[in-house]
Amino acid sequence: MAAMVSKLKQRRVRRLKADVAWWREEAEDCRSRLLELAGEIDRLKNQVIRVPMPVVVPESVADELKLREVG
Repeated sequence: MAAMVSKLKQRRVRRLKADVAWWREEAEDCRSRLLELAGEIDRLKNQVIRVPMPVVVPESVADELKLREVG
C-alpha cells in the first residue's frame, strides 16, 4: 500500500514546479533579449561614423565663402 502524500505537500510541490517553470521562462526571455542586444552591439561596432574635423581657415577665405553662399 502506497503512503498517502499530504495535500499540503502536494500543493507545495505543485507551487514549486510552477515557480520553476515561471523562472525558466523569465531566464529564456532574458537570454533572448541579451542575444538581441549582442547582435545590436556587433552591428553598431561595424558602423563607421565619420565626424568632420574642424579646420582652421584664414579669415579672407572664410569671408569669400560667405559671400559665395549669400550670392
